[in-house]
Amino acid sequence: MRDYFNKVVDKLGLSGVNTIRIIYHTDINNYFDEFSRLLHNTDILWTKPSELSFYCGLGIPIIIAPAIGPHEVFNLRWIREIDGGVRQEDPKYCREWITDYLVDGRFAQAAWDGFLHARKMGTYKIHDVLTTGSMEKEASPFKR
Repeated sequence: MRDYFNKVVDKLGLSGVNTIRIIYHTDINNYFDEFSRLLHNTDILWTKPSELSFYCGLGIPIIIAPAIGPHEVFNLRWIREIDGGVRQEDPKYCREWITDYLVDGRFAQAAWDGFLHARKMGTYKIHDVLTTGSMEKEASPFKR
């Protein structure tokens, strides 16, 4: 897949442009480390409604590409319910609509709503349930 996308980038004349990064590592831990580092400088995440949808909880607005399977339909519904993302428009015109969404504050609103409403502490909550048999409900967006 890496080679395929590198060819597409070359064909589009975008090689050497610092806006497209294709992450690849043979070691999964190195892959996730680099992905996590890149998120520190990520302003918008454009993805199908896969597990990456949950990154809206970090305050990263999501451009939601079309869903592929039933679990993605559920994720799409969830991210729209909490207003953590916006559906993609025609990719051919993304220069226009992305700029419009930046100017009108739609991405800023999605970032804020995703941060406020998406759960972020799920792993810890599961641990609490497994070790204590219960979990505390939290009102703070930092502790949910």
